[in-house]
Amino acid sequence: MKRNVLAASLAVFLALAALFSTVVIVTAGRQETPVDLAAAFDIMRLTPTSAAAPDFTLASLETSSTISIDDFRGQVVFLNFWATWCAPCVAEMPAMQTLYERYRDDGLVVLAVNVREDEATVQEFIDRLGVTYPIALDQAGAVTNLYNVRGFPTTMIIDRGGNVIGVKLGYHDWDEEATMNAFGEIMRMGSR
Repeated sequence: MKRNVLAASLAVFLALAALFSTVVIVTAGRQETPVDLAAAFDIMRLTPTSAAAPDFTLASLETSSTISIDDFRGQVVFLNFWATWCAPCVAEMPAMQTLYERYRDDGLVVLAVNVREDEATVQEFIDRLGVTYPIALDQAGAVTNLYNVRGFPTTMIIDRGGNVIGVKLGYHDWDEEATMNAFGEIMRMGSR
């Protein structure tokens, strides 16, 4: 009788061990491989950083509603501060459109924050340029100050968790193929 109980106990133990091993192996296979962004950041000349992106709410140019950075949680946000009088800003906006078109279905949001200009000036400019990504209006400059922007254009990359992971001060050719491929590495982070 003791042998039967011992054999049954051993069989149950081995079955549980096999089940546990299967769960561990399946779970390990699903864990996300960390993405090394050093090479991608070098290509895009981004300065790595790590800070929670401060939330804000600004008027949206396209609608009568507002835009909040928290609206985009779970997506990668390309946050760009610009002005119509800034020649490098104007030069990079079509390239930002190309980047947006390539990755928007993967969860990229390009959010261009115009700084201290009136709505009519910005609307005329956007209509002429034909960009389709969201435009926010920081007419008082409060969000620009919140993000410690000191020059134009300034771009910040915010990961899917709401953290600023990289900053670029000045112009960049965002639709250059090497940059587009490097940006793909950022898009892989935290994707499902």
